[in-house]
Amino acid sequence: QAEDGIRDLVRSRGLGDVYKRQTEGTVIEYDVPYLILIANAVAREGGQTIEGRSRIGHIGGLEILKERDPTKVGKAAVEQALSGLNAPKLKPGSYPVVLDGTINHLFAHEACGHSAEGDFVQTAGVLRGKLDKNVANSIVNLVDDGTLEEVNGQKTFGYLKYDDEGVPSKKTHIIRNGKLETYLTDRASAAHFDLEPTGNARAESYVNPQIVRMRNTYICTDDKNSMKNEELLELIGDGYFLSMGGGGQVDPIKGTFNFGVSKIFEIKNGERGQQYKPTTLSGNTLMTLNKIIGISNTFEDPYESIGFCGKGGQSAPVGVTGGWLAIKKIVIG
Repeated sequence: QAEDGIRDLVRSRGLGDVYKRQTEGTVIEYDVPYLILIANAVAREGGQTIEGRSRIGHIGGLEILKERDPTKVGKAAVEQALSGLNAPKLKPGSYPVVLDGTINHLFAHEACGHSAEGDFVQTAGVLRGKLDKNVANSIVNLVDDGTLEEVNGQKTFGYLKYDDEGVPSKKTHIIRNGKLETYLTDRASAAHFDLEPTGNARAESYVNPQIVRMRNTYICTDDKNSMKNEELLELIGDGYFLSMGGGGQVDPIKGTFNFGVSKIFEIKNGERGQQYKPTTLSGNTLMTLNKIIGISNTFEDPYESIGFCGKGGQSAPVGVTGGWLAIKKIVIG
């Protein structure tokens, strides 16, 4: 098999139980049990239907239920649905915004991360041909970190010791100080672009081929540029605070995105005020990266952004949240 160019053999003995034997002589065996509990609640009145969601999960066992009461997870979903049902509707338009950590992760993963996957960007995408070029505001760092095991004591879904080609996991700066530094790669795409493998080759099981997948993906900034959450609200002054992002559509070729937002509040004189009904936000990936004017490095609860990403008919566990982002203007509604 080595003579035929097959570099490794991967066998999965059930979800989270991994055994890898490589022709390079490496044998890797470890357990990564994924546990997730999702609560969805639906509130209806007249012709209106509003959904609320909440979740917990980690790499580990049922001990998580001692840290987080599952009934509180359900009640959080109910409160979210009811508060959205009773709130007024926001007039669609382009507004200054602050995005919470869940939308930080959603934008970083869906709009930016998929556009930086080496197998995809070989043929298409808004980041193709832009290595070593400025693609974002100079305060922006886009990170995909497989070594991030815990955030605030909570184990993340995107943590990996090795990828499915046996490459050790690492913290990868896709964008550093606004400049596109690398793509996310497996061995093949790394060779194509003459880059180092980033440890992003993942397969759902041994019957699936390894493809480039993300791990823990988020936007952050250098410590000297990091702002407190309340400072971001003051920076925007008058606008809107958007939180609990989920779902939507992304076109990584055109570089456009549209996401759902479960909670939205008015920002008046730097303070959060009235809540509005769930809505959407949309924009262009590169334009949005350049309109980020403030970033907090304070991670929010990683439980709200754990889940599974689909690509090529396969699912892979991913996370995490991130800090808040202030954006000069974005389309809401």
